[in-house]
Amino acid sequence: MDHDLTVRRIRRIWWSGNRRIKRFFLGAIAAVMTVCLFAACMNPSVEPEVPSSVDRATRSMAHAMGVVDIPNVPERVVVLDTAALDAALALETKPIGAAVYGEFADYLGDRTAGITLIGDIGQPNLEAILALEPDLILSNKVGSEDVYPKLAKIAPTIFTEGSGADGNWPDNLRLYGEALGKRDRAEQLILDYQQRIATLKQQLRNPQETVVSVVFTHEGYIGFYTDTSFSGAVLADLGLVRPPIQTQSSTAPYLDIVSKEAFHHLDGDIIFLLTGANDDTQLTLEDFVKDPLYSQLSAVQAGKIYAVQSAVWSAGRNILAARQILSDIAKVLTE
Repeated sequence: MDHDLTVRRIRRIWWSGNRRIKRFFLGAIAAVMTVCLFAACMNPSVEPEVPSSVDRATRSMAHAMGVVDIPNVPERVVVLDTAALDAALALETKPIGAAVYGEFADYLGDRTAGITLIGDIGQPNLEAILALEPDLILSNKVGSEDVYPKLAKIAPTIFTEGSGADGNWPDNLRLYGEALGKRDRAEQLILDYQQRIATLKQQLRNPQETVVSVVFTHEGYIGFYTDTSFSGAVLADLGLVRPPIQTQSSTAPYLDIVSKEAFHHLDGDIIFLLTGANDDTQLTLEDFVKDPLYSQLSAVQAGKIYAVQSAVWSAGRNILAARQILSDIAKVLTE
């Protein structure tokens, strides 16, 4: 199979949470049915009722799709991506609806209680969104650009330029914070993160002497996340060294695959293996260390390979997930 085509396919799946391909086909069918059945809500003359409790005062805000008027104090927020969900919850705003793949990620805990599921990422249920009568919709241009015109007719919609998969999550947090009227809270979260980085660096003593590899498997392929990925950016903040193959220019892909013949390039002092609960597209830690090839990696032989959640290290892409990555690293490197 063509390498570039395979990488693009895997990136398309993994930026949104690494679910099975069949969900894309089901989502596409659902989207077509939704557009046909609910074309009326796409008519600019049709607007959802706004709850009387909502502050109708508005302000203009620039974002990835232009400038839009949004409520001064949004009260009924819908999010269409895991990064937006992560950020909103960290900013102490519970969305009324969220698009995710399957179920809410475990690392978010009980913060998601009461949030209505409104479809898959990239294929939100427009009828469900309309029924919730949101006063603000949050997502990103990478995953939702095609549906933006429809969303904008339901409620003011704010997009970040990137999804956070390429490590730009602090800028996205700031934009979401501004949209939610919590800019100061967003800056404080970033300052707290930076302080935690400084503290953990001291605990690690010499992080630049530890080579950390971030590995994923998917449907028989094996690959890695670069230092320009979401998790890679967190590792870079700590000053941890990456294997040469995982060090890329800022314009390079945030993930790539390698041939099984070149698997040795994935080695390091430590390997973090991304895994998913009940996901048979990925190797479990047990399967990985038993594999005839991968068992030859020095980190595996030394018992320095650790399973981490792909929902955090790949799909989280904002502050709560970044904190969890720091916790995962601290648990391993400060023992």
